[in-house]
Amino acid sequence: MSDISEAIYILQKALNDAYYYAWQSNIAMAHIDAERWYKKENNKKFLNKKDKHIIANNAAKYFLDLLKSNPINPFKQTRCVLFEKFHPIIPCETIGL
Repeated sequence: MSDISEAIYILQKALNDAYYYAWQSNIAMAHIDAERWYKKENNKKFLNKKDKHIIANNAAKYFLDLLKSNPINPFKQTRCVLFEKFHPIIPCETIGL
């Protein structure tokens, strides 16, 4: 099994209720943020199909950039930057981080 496959397998097994909800909420909030920023930057109140496609890609990039911004080292105590940004009331320990 490759490192990527193993990491995805571990993540799938770790998606308990609190962790699942945290990921769901972080993905949703990345989209909300990306839409708000796009509307502001482009002075738009209404979105067309092209706008929505751009926003979806911006949101995905934003989420992945946040995820990559603080790699978790299992041998070192770290803070959960991604989850604390959107869910400061859910302690990292609750979601297994």
